[in-house]
Amino acid sequence: MVPYASFSRASVETALQVGYSVADIVAKAGVGVLIYLIASRKSAVEAYNNAASDAALVRPAGA
Repeated sequence: MVPYASFSRASVETALQVGYSVADIVAKAGVGVLIYLIASRKSAVEAYNNAASDAALVRPAGA
């Protein structure tokens, strides 16, 4: 919408570049959060699976 406002060409170009920069920063932060969530959930699943397999390997003392 910035290009359609009655501003000078330089002001419009600056506003567009600022908008693109803000969008880029927000997108990178969003991707970082997504990667963090995937990694933490994958780690939790692997920890659960390792605990279950370790429990299967432990034998009672009298067995």
